[in-house]
Amino acid sequence: MHTKEVLGGVSIVIVDDSSLLWFAIYVKHHHEENVVLTLGSKGYEAFLATYRNDKGFELPVFPGYVFCRFDSSRPLPVLTTPGVLSIVSNGCVPVPIPGHKIEGVRSLSRSSVGTLSMAIFIGRDRLY
Repeated sequence: MHTKEVLGGVSIVIVDDSSLLWFAIYVKHHHEENVVLTLGSKGYEAFLATYRNDKGFELPVFPGYVFCRFDSSRPLPVLTTPGVLSIVSNGCVPVPIPGHKIEGVRSLSRSSVGTLSMAIFIGRDRLY
């Protein structure tokens, strides 16, 4: 477990449990950042993949989606987060995303790679 400071000087506690799986969370339009901050304040590791457009704005790579690590047998705290609509699932079963796929998206998101390169990376290989 470690503490991380995020926007506005808010400190959140992250439970570092490598046994937790990553999942894609479908969120309300333009609520991605708020959902990530709220999930973080609940102790979850959440991630919003972003890129900087040619006008300098930081935008979501996957509009309407954020990624979160949690125990899939206990989804209620995630689902009751304001702005969360659902967990990406196959029927009723949440579909986990391998950690190396999330790390790949994180690396590209942190780099200065353009949108086209990100789209090629995503299009070439499914996240799940």
